[in-house]
Amino acid sequence: MTQYIAQYQLIKKLGAGVFGEVFLARGFFRNQERTVAIKRLHMDSDQESKNLLALEYQLLKQIRHRCIVRVFEYLPNENAVVMEYIKGVDLREVIDSLNEKSEKIFVDTAVEIGCELADALFFAYTSLGRNGKPLRLVHRDIKPSNIIMTAYVIYPSCLLG
Repeated sequence: MTQYIAQYQLIKKLGAGVFGEVFLARGFFRNQERTVAIKRLHMDSDQESKNLLALEYQLLKQIRHRCIVRVFEYLPNENAVVMEYIKGVDLREVIDSLNEKSEKIFVDTAVEIGCELADALFFAYTSLGRNGKPLRLVHRDIKPSNIIMTAYVIYPSCLLG
């Protein structure tokens, strides 16, 4: 049976955590069909979690950075945020794969990852909001499994998350 979140058809579950699940989905946003990731809170989430998700969307839609996932839409009836889907691998997988082969990450690569991550976090913290004041966004959960790497860019996933 085909499942939907709003107008988005779910393709598969990408992950789950304490607060919710993330799905790969396909649907239309502003008359353009696109593949997206949808972060949805668990059905039994409390009002505070719902408020935090709405706030996360409001803050993230104010910033644009090559290493920060763009948000497209907030779905209040679904307690979900529709965001850019980043096809990549998380840093935890890379580290685990290297460990299995008794290999280490190159120092230059580690420095580049660190610099990209630091740049994204600094940008999120210092970006000016609509009121002209710094947003002061803080990730709160930086760890290798929350850093998505592509051939081109490193994304700290779900900035507030």
